[in-house]
Amino acid sequence: MTESLRKKFDSFWENQAKQQDKYLATHFKKDSTHERDFEFIRKYTSKQSRILDMAAGTCIVTSRLAPTVKHITAVDKFQTFLDECPPIHNITCMQGDIQTMPISGHYDIILLFGIMNYFTPEEAGNIYQKYAKHLNKGGLILIKHQCGVNEDILIDTYSEQLGRNYSAFYRSTETELKLLAPHFNSIETIDIYPPELNRWENTHFYAFVCRKNAK
Repeated sequence: MTESLRKKFDSFWENQAKQQDKYLATHFKKDSTHERDFEFIRKYTSKQSRILDMAAGTCIVTSRLAPTVKHITAVDKFQTFLDECPPIHNITCMQGDIQTMPISGHYDIILLFGIMNYFTPEEAGNIYQKYAKHLNKGGLILIKHQCGVNEDILIDTYSEQLGRNYSAFYRSTETELKLLAPHFNSIETIDIYPPELNRWENTHFYAFVCRKNAK
């Protein structure tokens, strides 16, 4: 099942990368979530922060953050997304796969926003393990995605909104915390959005603020 899902996830995002509207390409609709994401992340940054933004997409939030931090490395699998990033002196864009891309250096904050629904539990656990190793002392990984309310939910069906098949894995917060726990000694779960931005009864957006285990 993992190989089949991976092909579906990758195929979906390959199609989204062809979308002309940079908001719809990565977010599917226009609402206040980008502004709320920016405000949320800003609570944890400073002018000295070095940030690694994995799956930065079209860099809508990344470009908003840039004037408030020291440097951002923005990574995405699709160069067409990164081409939408405005030329800002303290943003470095890099094309790469979140699972296989070699990572060098350490960061104060690593962002995994809106991407973890497109990985199986096994893949997600491996990603958390990989990126926890690249945090500076006192660093954070900030994660945000939809979670199943009462159980893990696999979506693999035709989407009327998108006009094509859509696949995603909405793990419950219980499952997500089990995947995170081996790699972090402090995990805070935050209800990040107001009710009007949680459209479905069986899923809900949460953020996870994760500090790595002491060495």
